[in-house]
Amino acid sequence: MFKKFYLLLGLSLLLVGCSCSKPVKDNNDNELDSNSPKENVQQIIKLFNERSGELKVDNIYNIYTLKDNILSGSNYNSDIQDVEEDLHVELDNVGFTNGTVLVDQKKKLYIYMENEQVCAKKDFDSDEIEVYDISDKEKCDGTLPDMGQELLYLFASSFDATKVYNSNDIIDEFPIRLISILSVSLDLTDATYKWFRNGVEIESIYGSMIEIEQETENADYYLQVITPDGKKYNSSVFNLKVK
Repeated sequence: MFKKFYLLLGLSLLLVGCSCSKPVKDNNDNELDSNSPKENVQQIIKLFNERSGELKVDNIYNIYTLKDNILSGSNYNSDIQDVEEDLHVELDNVGFTNGTVLVDQKKKLYIYMENEQVCAKKDFDSDEIEVYDISDKEKCDGTLPDMGQELLYLFASSFDATKVYNSNDIIDEFPIRLISILSVSLDLTDATYKWFRNGVEIESIYGSMIEIEQETENADYYLQVITPDGKKYNSSVFNLKVK
C-alpha cells in the first residue's frame, strides 16, 4: 500500500515539474521551431507603449524600421523636416531580422516583422498578432489596413529641408524634392525605379527621390518600383498643386 502511495506521489511530482508547454503554432496551425514570435512582438509593443509620450506624430504616421537588432525612425511629417531620429533602441533577443513599425496620430501601432522562419503582423485596430510561416509571407504583406496608403508613400520637401509638403498642399516655392518612404518591410535590393508625371514616365530618373526644378501647373506624380523577380509596386499619388 505504501509502495503504491509513494509511486503515485512520485508520478504527481513528475507531472508538476514537467514543462510540457504547448508548441508554438502560426495562424495556419503549423508548428513553429522557434521561440514565440508573438512574445517578441509584445516586446516591441511594450517599448512603444513606454515611449508613447515621447513620440510626436504630426501627420499620417511615423515609420520605424528594425535592422541588426536596432529599431529606429523619425517623425517624417513635421512642418520642419528634422533629420534627427526620435527613436534608436537596441533590442535584445527580439527574434526578428527586419521589420517595420508604424505609429499613427492616436499612437496606434501597425507592426510587421520577419525572420528566416516566420513573419508576424499586427494591424492598427486589432490586438491580435498574426504569425505565419515565412513561406506564407504574402499573408503578412499588403497595404496598410485602415489608412488607405500604398506600400510606398510620397511627400515633398524644399531643398534645404525647412518645408515639408503632403499631397494636395499648395507648393509656394521651388525647387523641391519628391521623396518616397516604405510603409512596410520590403526588400528593394537591385530594384528598378520609374517616376511618372500625369501618367507619363519621366525619362532618365531612376532613384527613390526626384528633384523638381519648377512647375507651372498642377500635376500628379507617382513612383513605380520593380523588384528583380518582376513584382511591381506603385506609390501613393502625389497631387502637386501650385499657386
